Amino acid sequence: MRDDIVQLLHKESSLLNKKLGLIHTLLLRESEKIFFIRSGDHDRTAKIIEQCTEITDEIDSLDFHLSANEQKLSGKLGVSRHKMAGHLATIKQAPTEDVLQLRKRVHAALKELLAKNEESTALLMQASDGLKKDIAEINDIIRLRKNQPGD
Repeated sequence: MRDDIVQLLHKESSLLNKKLGLIHTLLLRESEKIFFIRSGDHDRTAKIIEQCTEITDEIDSLDFHLSANEQKLSGKLGVSRHKMAGHLATIKQAPTEDVLQLRKRVHAALKELLAKNEESTALLMQASDGLKKDIAEINDIIRLRKNQPGD
């Protein structure tokens, strides 16, 4: 395999490893977020949401670099980007197998992250509904107190 292609594959592996690490960090933060939502700790929940946003921004940046690298790689291989994974699968050498394995691991981690995120979103919605109910009850109490004679 040509050195320039090997170099691009190594760069792809490096970027995918970084992305996988960030996704695992997000998974941990999602678990923490679920815990703090359930315990009613809104301050910590908000802090974790902020951290998740920062991590997601880092992943977006990595995705940009991955896309640029994949564009270069597909050009060097002479295949379109959407056919590149299939083409890489035909090359039975360590760098390509590493990239394909990492892509599978990233995909699996993203699926897990999506499930955790859906769980935390549902819990946040429940908490929001509870807060709305509490606010409505407080408003009712205030309205009743205003309407009481002698106050």
